Amino acid sequence: LFIFSSITLNAQKTKFPISEIGKDFPTSQKVTFKLRKSFEVECAGLLLQNNTFWCFSEDTQEIGFCYDMNTGEKISVIDLQDANPDNWQELTAYDFVGDSIMLCFKNTIKTFAQKDILNNVPVEKRKGSVVQLPNTLLYSNITKLPDGTVLTTISPAIFENEKSKEGGINNNSVVLFNGKELKGFQTINYNSFNLKDPTPKQTPTNELIKWTYAQGNICTPNNRKAVFSLNNQFILYTLDLNTGKVLHEKRYTEMQREDVEEMSFVTTNELRLSISQLEANDKYIVCLADGYFNPEDKIAQKRQIAIFVFDWNLKPVKRIDLPSDNPEIFYLIDSECKSVYSAGFGEEGLEIHQANLNL
Repeated sequence: LFIFSSITLNAQKTKFPISEIGKDFPTSQKVTFKLRKSFEVECAGLLLQNNTFWCFSEDTQEIGFCYDMNTGEKISVIDLQDANPDNWQELTAYDFVGDSIMLCFKNTIKTFAQKDILNNVPVEKRKGSVVQLPNTLLYSNITKLPDGTVLTTISPAIFENEKSKEGGINNNSVVLFNGKELKGFQTINYNSFNLKDPTPKQTPTNELIKWTYAQGNICTPNNRKAVFSLNNQFILYTLDLNTGKVLHEKRYTEMQREDVEEMSFVTTNELRLSISQLEANDKYIVCLADGYFNPEDKIAQKRQIAIFVFDWNLKPVKRIDLPSDNPEIFYLIDSECKSVYSAGFGEEGLEIHQANLNL
């Protein structure tokens, strides 16, 4: 065991190829946005589909509401908190999972059929499922597979009360949980990153790398495969969920340590590139990325926003540039990878514009 650990710690660094956006995507397209609807709402977060707008509230008894994108009318409440404020739980994540919607509260994951919400079925009569994650799991981002299995990334132990959970299943970077059993995969090649050694006050290198993997995005269109992105980086990898084998990996950034003299889990890269949203269907992987797309952009301080489309071999398909001149506007890709939406507040409230991705 001692010899094995020594070899692991002193393993030789391997150079991983860094791709260039300009070479992989020599041309780009643009799309035309059309106003879809305006809503007089305040949202802490939202999800969009072709005909529905899901608005999540903050610090209220209602988790949020679903609206008709054609009429603008409120359809139904998404879910309700417990009547006793002492039992309210913070909503930590939400997403569409097939024809259901997933709501995450700390260790509890609730999943409801979208049709029950769209048909305004009373909350107490809606059919759903509840999964309780083990308290020992150092999970970070979460999604569910169509068969109900929970897929999550694993963080390093950061706080003192997490130290007792180190080891075992948490040695992995990705974990599957079917409600009874935990299955872990190690998807990180730590020796393929060349970060500066930490000072005594900085985050240890492997913990920093694991955190960057854990805080990225997850997307899976079926029970067989998933795609992941890294936090604060333009790095993607695909995973076979049956074998735990990393199938393909694409890096446009080289991970760097933030130049700060204290404990920090934030990484950066030369062009400040990052992926803010990741979606996928059976054919394509679609990601929304922003930053400087080339050294000239960085010199000119010209940040850009674009949609990058890949196939499941992570081969480039196309790039769609989005307007980046209004910082008050943000973009969302729908879960079916059919449209991109722009959202921002105007004279009539929250204005939603839509453009077709033509995939």
